[in-house]
Amino acid sequence: MKKELLGSGAAVLLALAVGCANGSAQNVLRLQNDIVFEAVDGQAVLRITRDGEDVRVLDGAGVELLRLVLEGDRIAILNAGGSRIGEVRAPSLDGAGYRVVADGESAPVFELRPEPDGDFKVIDRGRATVYQAKLRDYGFKIVDGDGEVRSRVRSKGTKTSLRDRSGVTFMTTRDALSTASAAALALEDLRFAYAVALSVALVQWEPGAERSPRSSTADALGR
Repeated sequence: MKKELLGSGAAVLLALAVGCANGSAQNVLRLQNDIVFEAVDGQAVLRITRDGEDVRVLDGAGVELLRLVLEGDRIAILNAGGSRIGEVRAPSLDGAGYRVVADGESAPVFELRPEPDGDFKVIDRGRATVYQAKLRDYGFKIVDGDGEVRSRVRSKGTKTSLRDRSGVTFMTTRDALSTASAAALALEDLRFAYAVALSVALVQWEPGAERSPRSSTADALGR
């Protein structure tokens, strides 16, 4: 996903994990403030902004890339032309995680499944593990299905950075965010739209207390 993002001048939506999986206040958008991401040269590459009960995902030049629309227990994914390309569904009480479903299909393409220890994994429609994000004291280490390191998310003070498999930073933000949301969007092989929708789902429906730097909305906002 990283190559797609950088090649198009876009980046990833990193937001706070807030809300609840039991459906409370599902029709109230949780994202409250703009979030800006910068490349290593300091140039803005992405702005995420609230527009009523929608989220607009813009590149550094202000061009709209996606629009995300809250629809109760799901978030619709619209492309720049306004066409629906899929949705992400909230976790369910029967144990299903955050499910990404392509438009016109019923079975999830991917499912992000939080684990009790603070890790999470991404599985495909064949139930194979595609990624696992392993919680660390600095944030998350992300490995693929073969256990190979693919990326890392590091948080220190007010700065959160996304790093490639070699440890080289490719994007940072100083806006409040959870490392879980950052990790969900450091999954470089996922389609950009799907990764953004998963991040917004982590804004809307909290998977659980995250035992990591800047672990919750209250911590990040100083509440």
